[in-house]
Amino acid sequence: MRYFFIYIFLILGHQISFASIIIQNGLSHQYKVSAGTVYTGTIIIQNTSDKAQNVKLYFEDITYNGNGETVYSALNENPRSNAKWIKLETNLLALGGKEVKSVFYTISVPKDSLQAGSYWTSIMVEPIDDYKPDGKKGGFTITSVVRYSIQIITDIHSDDIKTELEFKKLNMSSIDGKRTLEVAIQNTGNLYCRATATVELFDKQTAKKIGRFSSIPAGLYPLGNYKIFNIDLSTVPKGSYKAALIATDQENNAFAIDIDLEVKDE
Repeated sequence: MRYFFIYIFLILGHQISFASIIIQNGLSHQYKVSAGTVYTGTIIIQNTSDKAQNVKLYFEDITYNGNGETVYSALNENPRSNAKWIKLETNLLALGGKEVKSVFYTISVPKDSLQAGSYWTSIMVEPIDDYKPDGKKGGFTITSVVRYSIQIITDIHSDDIKTELEFKKLNMSSIDGKRTLEVAIQNTGNLYCRATATVELFDKQTAKKIGRFSSIPAGLYPLGNYKIFNIDLSTVPKGSYKAALIATDQENNAFAIDIDLEVKDE
């Protein structure tokens, strides 16, 4: 009997649900820390079904690849992993029907001298099901296994450094039938941030401002990691524009360049 597993990663949102499991207190936990200090945190997990559910918790490091996509890897492949600092109260959890439980964790920041900036890893929360053969010979079963990535981000000496963002590349495309400007933003500094891409369009002839359009904010790890930020331009008439392309973080630090932008029919 062969088994194929489909893994679905849920990254964003404050209360995320799929199947019978809900993570109630968010998928991104961020701390300002000091060397030699211990911090505590909680993961609140709810079983929304009437049936009992077992859950396992474990660590994987997280980065972005050359296409700006999220990549999970074995521990210690990320030089800024803080997985060794974190201890889970338990790695296995049994939830009764409709039950809510908390899993506590501690973060013990090393006393050693650490480079200023962000350190991070992810705690994976994955339901465990009892897989039973279907009794048929020569076939296979497709099982969907949902797991949640809870990002644990620790910032040390973060008051002493600033976000550093750069534009990697631009591309006009159609996403879900909408004309979209894809902006790759790279975090070249040492500090995690929540970044937003914005474009301000101006008529080439009159310099009249046409509008300001922004992406959804998204977390961006440092040390050269980058993501693709999508800006919906479906309401912009086709034509040639002067544009200011702006990347901002959660503190409204801004990085901008001037570009010429050609908007064509989808």
